[in-house]
Amino acid sequence: MGGEKDYNDPLGVLRMQIFRVRRMFDGCTYLDKPFYDIKFINGYYIFKVSEGCRLDFREFETLLNKGNFFYTKKMWMKLF
Repeated sequence: MGGEKDYNDPLGVLRMQIFRVRRMFDGCTYLDKPFYDIKFINGYYIFKVSEGCRLDFREFETLLNKGNFFYTKKMWMKLF
């Protein structure tokens, strides 16, 4: 039932994903500064890493999917 609701509000799903990414990286720094910035520009989310940082997008995507899996599992466990 919940999955069907997600498809009815794809923007809400995207916002939740962005919220999770920000929360996941909260407190992570590079040279005492946040290593990333997420901006919403002209209807698009833009993810930028700080100068000198590199991002392996495959590893990022894999870790993000793992986080989503554990978050979903945690939410299901609260229901039962």
